[in-house]
Amino acid sequence: MSARYLGLGSRFDSGPSPLLVQTGFRTESRQARHLHRGLGMADLAHLLALRDAGALPEPASSRLLRAVVELVDLGVDELAYDPADGDAYNSREHMLQDRVGTDAGWLSLGRTRREAGRVAFYLAARSALLHVHQTVADLADTAITRSLENLESWWADLTYWQPAQVSTFGHYLLSFAHEAARHLDRIEASWTRCGLVPVVAGGVAGTTVAVDRSAYLRRLGLVGAPTTSRDAMWSVDGLLDIGFVADHVAITASRLAEDFLLFASVPFGYVHLHDAHCRASVYLPQKRNPYALMVVRGGSSVITGRVSGLVTSVRTASAQTDNWIYNYGEVLETVELTAQLAALMTEVLAEARFDVQRMAATALDGFTEAPDLAERLVAGSGLDYRTAHSLVAAAATAAERRGDTRLAAQDYESLARQSGVDLGPADARSLVLSRAHDGSATPNEVEAAAARLRQHLAGRNAWRDKTHQTADEVAARLVAEGRTASTSPTEGIHP
Repeated sequence: MSARYLGLGSRFDSGPSPLLVQTGFRTESRQARHLHRGLGMADLAHLLALRDAGALPEPASSRLLRAVVELVDLGVDELAYDPADGDAYNSREHMLQDRVGTDAGWLSLGRTRREAGRVAFYLAARSALLHVHQTVADLADTAITRSLENLESWWADLTYWQPAQVSTFGHYLLSFAHEAARHLDRIEASWTRCGLVPVVAGGVAGTTVAVDRSAYLRRLGLVGAPTTSRDAMWSVDGLLDIGFVADHVAITASRLAEDFLLFASVPFGYVHLHDAHCRASVYLPQKRNPYALMVVRGGSSVITGRVSGLVTSVRTASAQTDNWIYNYGEVLETVELTAQLAALMTEVLAEARFDVQRMAATALDGFTEAPDLAERLVAGSGLDYRTAHSLVAAAATAAERRGDTRLAAQDYESLARQSGVDLGPADARSLVLSRAHDGSATPNEVEAAAARLRQHLAGRNAWRDKTHQTADEVAARLVAEGRTASTSPTEGIHP
């Protein structure tokens, strides 16, 4: 262990403490499953850039390129990333040393391990963000589908878990589609931020090697933002953006799960989960525990906890690496979990059955017609809204004292005597249809909003598909260039 580790530097007289390996290097080494391919892309781009600059000798250039391509071809599961060798970058250097000997040392010309790690991380983050983009788009699309199925599913919408106003379940579901769709913009903004990577950064302030930075970035499929090498290397806003995006998505999924947990309970009975999303009680034969909803809620809490930890960990001095030791893997695994939770909640929503008859039967319970009646009193009598509000509230209180859960004929008669306005009995459908304005719960308005949102989703899906295709093409082109260059010697410096 110590001999291999000491081979990376001459300022140490011993290898790392076993406890340091266990607590530090092992954490970094585990991140290889996320970073392996990105490290391969970073290595290829760096070697080709050095080669273009005439900074690599032959035959070392060809031999090293062949070895890096071999690591990329093998994949992470076929290689042994040994924490005793250090972090994932150091493990790869040892793998290359085993293949090409001291020629592996050329890979560090003009580049630190931090630079390679940052490039690998942001490439991996871009891929992970595209995956969560897909799951969030699916959640929005499923919410739209279920919304359109429930355009005339009358129910009492709730605030503070109390009956608030007569609405439609389609209007309720569409609100989650809109919220999910807005996350797509956040994901895309974070994906763009991930293009800010440190290349040609040297230790922190640049390198004397005459590398073409623009060509370097093009090989990686990135656009170099106008910034400094220090900013690209040490800024943490990109990490935070990714974490916040994940938390946004998880919270949306969790809020829907929280609602469904209540709606699926026996006192409500509005939502019936598919058996595939429930779990039986070991002791209670009658139970259908809504296990999938607990998974989503619990997972969301885990993500919020991780993001809180992320925020705390990046509050270091401006050029410290302690937060990155943990955050490469932590952030990427957080995005991975977020995608899983969004996908699960999408499946729950798609397979759930809604008892629209039960919703409609209780739509007026809790005096949910009250706000509409107060507005009609204002329109018919000229009363100010606060006075009309008091009259309707008094009628609801009288009904409640009689043991009623909705206004009766005698309450309407009392309101007519006090205001001079004959309101007549209200029903859920007529109450909803009377509010025909943009964004309301009327079937036509919900349908129109759903159509606009679907059009927006189509654009976002097209962006993702194109971006995914381009990323695959860039990676394939880079590997192919590295493979070709490894068999085509070029002029370079000579040792």
